Amino acid sequence: MTALILNWRQAFEAGVLSCGGKGYHLAKLQHYGFPVPDGGVAVADVYCWLILAPALAGSLQAVGTLRAEDVTEPMAAEALVRLQQGITTAVLPMQVCTELEHFLRECHLVDCDIAVSSSAVSEDGPNASFAGIHCRVLHVRDVDAICRAVLQCSALLWTPMAVSYRRRMGIADDDVLCAVVLCTIVTTPGGDEPQSAGVAFSCDPRTGRCSGGSWARHRGALPCEKRVNSVW
Repeated sequence: MTALILNWRQAFEAGVLSCGGKGYHLAKLQHYGFPVPDGGVAVADVYCWLILAPALAGSLQAVGTLRAEDVTEPMAAEALVRLQQGITTAVLPMQVCTELEHFLRECHLVDCDIAVSSSAVSEDGPNASFAGIHCRVLHVRDVDAICRAVLQCSALLWTPMAVSYRRRMGIADDDVLCAVVLCTIVTTPGGDEPQSAGVAFSCDPRTGRCSGGSWARHRGALPCEKRVNSVW
């Protein structure tokens, strides 16, 4: 049986097609000794199970041919909302819940504040960047709440903004399968709350090309994946 919730070591071995860009790069940093917060990845197979459910077939068909300029039309917007609601109200397979409980114990994350963040396959690449388009949910605790956050991250691949961006960039829906990163919220030493948020920019030493990523703000939260992206 294929594992659906991976720790960083397993995520590094599984690769980007299972763990998405964020998940794989965090795992790669951890593999090479960088200080990555405790965590792991719910792999893209979970999203595939959700999106291929027979109950969503009609909703998927309704949005499959939408063009970028269509997404704000009332009928299109309603179809996207129905699809999102179908995903957020789904019930994850028992295997996911069981593995998630084991993962939290194994990684010593029981009763910890968790950041749950989308890590879609093909999310960021040479010609496209989904920064700010997909979802993260911060300060999440217990299995039930994390499962709801995973569903929310999966559903928000189907907002008008996300669908419009994929259409404008010529990216097929099937090429943006959603893995989900799960890791601890970063706090100051001895503190209970994150203290800062901001934007990090890096430069490719080979080409001089710059890239950046914004840090979401939630009670001053610093999402853990952005904490380590500054060294990537």
